[in-house]
Amino acid sequence: MAELYLIRHAQASFGAENYDKLSELGHKQSEWLGQHLAQEQMEFDKVVLGDMVRHRETLEGLHKGLLSHPKFSDLDTKIKSATVFPELNEFDFKAVAFGFMQLHPELEPKKSADRSEFYRVFKLAMKAWSDGRLDEFVPEKFSEFQARVISFLNALSKEHVGKKVIAVTSGGAIGMAISHLLGADQDSMIDLNLQIRNTSITHCFFNADRARLHSFNNVPHLDNIEKREFITYS
Repeated sequence: MAELYLIRHAQASFGAENYDKLSELGHKQSEWLGQHLAQEQMEFDKVVLGDMVRHRETLEGLHKGLLSHPKFSDLDTKIKSATVFPELNEFDFKAVAFGFMQLHPELEPKKSADRSEFYRVFKLAMKAWSDGRLDEFVPEKFSEFQARVISFLNALSKEHVGKKVIAVTSGGAIGMAISHLLGADQDSMIDLNLQIRNTSITHCFFNADRARLHSFNNVPHLDNIEKREFITYS
């Protein structure tokens, strides 16, 4: 059996004009993850990532954190030769939110609203998107997003059997991948997406025929008394 480690990017710049870059904390989270992997002496055969800035910056921080790994020179080569898969990119959540607001302007949160209110409305927006009610507003339909994530999983199962693969991606892609592996519905994908933590690890086993979920949304590098306050979701 081969192994796939889906890693969600570190904290991005929520609320900023450009979300697609890591926050100061995000850079630290990604380096802490690399340090954890070095301490555990984890090895891997292949590195892949989406082509978003936050994916690349997360991999750069992980790379830096791995410096103390006893086999760093080997892992260094694999990270530097990482393969970009656009299939691992996030869906356009701004377009989803904008489209939903066109249909339901009365639900738009005030700028002073708590972050939980933004999540509540965004969950409604994702539901509308998954039902096909926002197709005229978005560059990518829910079904198209689903198809490209599944295409990545299919390509992985054919090309990397017997290998240990690290994939740096986004919460939506991870939620879609896991819901597919579990045979879950679109509502489950939405629920999975909204609970995925920054720099979390989701571990799967796969072969040429199928993939299986082993563990989900783990942050061992943050889930301790020193760093628990730095667990984030956006």
